[in-house]
Amino acid sequence: ENLRFAAQTGLGRAQLSAGRLEAAITAFETATRTAPADAQGWILLAGAYRLDWQYQPMADAAQKAVDVIEWHPAALSLLGDAHRYMGQTAPARTAYERATAVDAIPGTVTYYRALASTYLAFNSGDWLKEAVTLLQQAALNHEDEILYYFLAQAHLKSGEFDAADRAAARGHRVEWWSDLPFVSRGAIDLYRGDSPAALENFEQAVWRNPQSGAITSLISTASFLDGSEAALARLKKLVGYKLGFSVPILSSGQLQLEMGQVDEAIASGEQAYYWEPVNSDAAILVASGKRILGYDDEAERWYTNGIEANRFDPNSYTGLAAI
Repeated sequence: ENLRFAAQTGLGRAQLSAGRLEAAITAFETATRTAPADAQGWILLAGAYRLDWQYQPMADAAQKAVDVIEWHPAALSLLGDAHRYMGQTAPARTAYERATAVDAIPGTVTYYRALASTYLAFNSGDWLKEAVTLLQQAALNHEDEILYYFLAQAHLKSGEFDAADRAAARGHRVEWWSDLPFVSRGAIDLYRGDSPAALENFEQAVWRNPQSGAITSLISTASFLDGSEAALARLKKLVGYKLGFSVPILSSGQLQLEMGQVDEAIASGEQAYYWEPVNSDAAILVASGKRILGYDDEAERWYTNGIEANRFDPNSYTGLAAI
C-alpha cells in the first residue's frame, strides 16, 4: 500500500511538472483511495484542484486532510484559500486562524503579525482592513519595526499613503538602524510616482542592511531611471557586493542574464550559491545560464541543487521538466 501510494503521488507530481493537470488529478485521486489516512495525498489533490479552479472539490480534499491531521498548517491554509475563492469569508477566516495558531499562540504579537501577513497577501479591501486591525492590536502589546513594516504595506495596498508614511516613520523611531522603514518609504514613493525619491530610500535601506530585500527594488528603479548598465554599475559599488554577500551578487547575476551577459551571470550565480548553498534562486540562475549555452547536463545538475536547497520552489521542477 505504501509503495502504491508513493508511486501515485510521484506520478502526480511528474504529471504536474509536465503540465498535464487532468492526469495529475487522476493520480492524486488514486493515491487518496489507496491511502485515505495519509494527509499528504489529500493535500496534493487539493493543490491540483486549485490549479484547475475546482474550488469546492479543493475544499473537500483539504477538509479530508484536516480530518486526518486536525492541526496541519498546509491543509488548513488550503481550506482557507478554497473558502476564500468561493467568497465564504467566515469559514476562510476560521481556517486561517487555526493555521496560524499551529506555530503562534493566539493573542500574541507573533500570532497577530503572522495572521496579518497572510491577509496582506490577498490584496483585497476587506482582508487588508482585517490586517490593519490585527497589526494595530499587536502594537498595543509590543512595537517593533517588522510590525510597522506590515502596517505600512497594508495602508499602501489600500491606497492610504499618508497612513503608510506614518507607519514607516513609527517603525524608524522604534528601530533607527532597520532597513524596513526605508523599504516602505521607497515603495510609497513609487506609488506616488516619485522614482528619484524612491531610489534614495532604497539606497538608505541597503546602507543599513547590505542584504536588504530593497536591493531588487533599487536595481529596478535605477534601471528605469538610468538604464541597466548604470544600474549594474551602481550595484557593484554597494558594500555588500564588494564583500561578496549572496543577495547583491545574485541580484547582479540576474541583471547580467537580462542583459545577455550569460557567462558573467553564471559566475555571479555560482558565487552566490557557494556563499549560501541553501539559496535555490542562485542555483536556478546558474541552471538557466547553462541551458542558454546548451549545457543541459550541467543545467540539470544545478536544477537538482535548487530542489535540494528548496524543494518547494517550482522553478527548479519546471526547469528539469523542460530539459
